Amino acid sequence: MVKKGFFVRVTEPNEVRKNLLEGSKSIIQNLKSYQKILAIREKKLSAMNNLKTDVKEIKLLVDKLRDLLPYEIMTELEKDKPKKKKGKKTTKNKNVKEKVAPKKKVVKPSEATRLESALSSIEEKLNRLS
Repeated sequence: MVKKGFFVRVTEPNEVRKNLLEGSKSIIQNLKSYQKILAIREKKLSAMNNLKTDVKEIKLLVDKLRDLLPYEIMTELEKDKPKKKKGKKTTKNKNVKEKVAPKKKVVKPSEATRLESALSSIEEKLNRLS
């Protein structure tokens, strides 16, 4: 049994192709902006990790300083400290750590270049059709 194919006539093939290429162009531009967002997130995470290590180092140095200073000077410094208000403690920091903890995909730099080349080829095709 032989199946016959049906053909549909496209009234304006250039217009249809142009619309498809413009859709592809917008998709690729969105992918590029998403790649930039992922890169910014990666920089943010590395900066937060650097900050965390710096804070740990500072705490260690402060503890060493307390050990080296005489007891009398430490008590005077503690008396001069402003008193903190007692109130409700929030757990905002813990929530932030939970949000940051999930693993994410590592984006290859070649992905961005591939998207850039695809975008340029689509723009060339659009220019040919216009």
